[in-house]
Amino acid sequence: MLHRAGFLIILLTTELTAQDPALDRPGIALNLLNQGRTYLSRARFADAAQLLARALVLARECGDQRLESQVLLGLGELARVQGHFAEAESLYRRASHLAAAVDDTESSGVAASLYGLATVYRQLARYAEADKALRQAVAIWEQAGASERRQLAAAFAAMADLRLDQSRYKEADQYFTQALEMTEAVLGPEHSEVAAILVNRFRALDHERRYAEAEADLRRALAILEKASGLRHPRTMSCMNALGLVYFRQRRYRDAEEMLRRSVSLKEEVLGHEHPDLASGLTNLGSLYLAEGRYAEAEPVLARSLEIQTAKLGLEHPNTAGTMMEYARLLRATRRKTEAVKLEAQARRGLRAYTVDASDLRPR
Repeated sequence: MLHRAGFLIILLTTELTAQDPALDRPGIALNLLNQGRTYLSRARFADAAQLLARALVLARECGDQRLESQVLLGLGELARVQGHFAEAESLYRRASHLAAAVDDTESSGVAASLYGLATVYRQLARYAEADKALRQAVAIWEQAGASERRQLAAAFAAMADLRLDQSRYKEADQYFTQALEMTEAVLGPEHSEVAAILVNRFRALDHERRYAEAEADLRRALAILEKASGLRHPRTMSCMNALGLVYFRQRRYRDAEEMLRRSVSLKEEVLGHEHPDLASGLTNLGSLYLAEGRYAEAEPVLARSLEIQTAKLGLEHPNTAGTMMEYARLLRATRRKTEAVKLEAQARRGLRAYTVDASDLRPR
C-alpha cells in the first residue's frame, strides 16, 4: 500500500520535473501510472485521478506516445467505473489511436483499447458495436498466443456478459466456461478475476433457476473478493447484489433485504448518488419491497432508480425499461392502472431497438 508519505514524495518528485529536465520523466510517469492503477483497483478514485492526470502530463512532456496511450487507458477505466461513459469512450478512442500510430493496428495496446470500448458500449446497450470491438480484441490476443492469455480470458468473460445482455444464454455459458477455465489456469482459483466471472455467471444460472449452484458460486466469490479487494470495491458490491437476488428468488426475504441494503449503502458511499450501478441496486431493493407488499417503501426507491437511469442511461436503455416495468407493477398493485399502462408502453418502445424481451426484465 502507498503510504501518505510516499504519496507526497511522488507529488514533489513530479513537480521537480518541471524544473530539472534531466530527471527520468518516463520512469516517474510509469510509476505514477502503476500507483494510479493500484488506487483504481482499490476504488480510491480521487487518488487515482490525481496520479493518472500527473502521469499524462509527464508522458506528453517527454513525447512518449506509447506511455501516453497506457495512461489514457487507465483514465478511461477510471471514467468507466465511475459511470462517465462518454468521457470513457473518448479516452479509449484516443488511446487506440496512439497505440496504432506507435506500434500497429494489431498491437496489444490497440486490443486493450478495443476491450475498454466494448465495456462502455455494453453498458450503453450498444451491443453490435461492443461485439465488433470484442471480436477484434480477441483476434489480436489469440494471435499473440500464451503471452496474452489473461487478457483473452477477460475478453471471453466480456463476450459472455454481452451474450447474456442479448438473452443468448447457450452461447454465454460456453464463453463463461472458457473464461473460467483459462483464468483459473493462469491466475489460480482464488484470484479476484475468477470471482468476477462467478459473479457475472449468476445471471445465466438465474435464468435457468439454478439457485443452489448460484449461491455456492457467489459465496465463493464473496470470500475471494472480501479478502482480495475489500468491501468497498465495485466487484464486491456487485457480488453482494447478486447474492441478495439469489435470496430474493428463494423467497428468503430477510436475507435478501440485508444483502441488498448493504450493497446499496456501499455503492452510494463509494460510487456516488447518481451512478447507474446504484440505480440497479435500488431497483432490486424496490422489487423486493414490492414482492413483500411494502408499497410505500417500494415507490420512492423505484422512483429514484428510474430518475438516475433516465438521466445517465436514457429512456431507451434496457435497464431503464426494466425499472419502468417494476414501477408499473407497483402502480397496478396500488390501483393506478392508467399510469401503469403508460409506463409499460414507454418501456416497450424503448426495447424495440434491442434484442431483449420484456419478459426477461427481472431484477438483476
